[in-house]
Amino acid sequence: MAGKMEGPRVALLEDQQTQRDELVLVLKTKSLVPVSIEQARGTSGELAREIEGRHVSLALCDQNLYGMTNTTGAEVVAKLTDDHVPAILYSEQKDEIPHFRHLLNRIPRFFDRDEIEKLDLKAEAVKIASEFGNEPLEKRPYRTLLRIEDVINGDTVAFLVPAWDGNQCIEMSMRGFPERIRPKVIAGSRLFAKVNLHALDKTHLFVTDVQEPRES
Repeated sequence: MAGKMEGPRVALLEDQQTQRDELVLVLKTKSLVPVSIEQARGTSGELAREIEGRHVSLALCDQNLYGMTNTTGAEVVAKLTDDHVPAILYSEQKDEIPHFRHLLNRIPRFFDRDEIEKLDLKAEAVKIASEFGNEPLEKRPYRTLLRIEDVINGDTVAFLVPAWDGNQCIEMSMRGFPERIRPKVIAGSRLFAKVNLHALDKTHLFVTDVQEPRES
């Protein structure tokens, strides 16, 4: 008798057992083969390599992995993207993006946890794979000015990107700024960075390679 046909394999990086069990069921109802990465330890690079070693078509990663490791799902997804492995980041919290805005250029998709069940994951995997080396216009970076408005609790930086929308304040964790220039990240300062100026909204806006203005 012929063996049972199996669908695409999907890695699942989720530190909470209850959530993991629920997502395993979701994947099975979509005719996908769940590959749970349980009791994972190590750096984002080590976790990414473990996922890659499972030969999956897609990885689903929770942003908060406190029960497993000190790294975050965003850092793991960024590493997977570097290696051209389709990956989706998700979270139950609504205000996570400032924590990984500096990585958004390497995060193909970010969804609320409850949205996963509604997604066509096979189609998402194919579409993400098609974007490797062929970034859409809304993800192309341009060097532009940042105007720092405030530093909140010493950790979150609020700033404007005048070339994108001079009236809409953007927030990003101080971690997204190179350590050498953090002392100069204060209200009123001007910096330059690479930003995807064609982003549809601020949930898709990434900010990378922040630098001080060059002296003339």
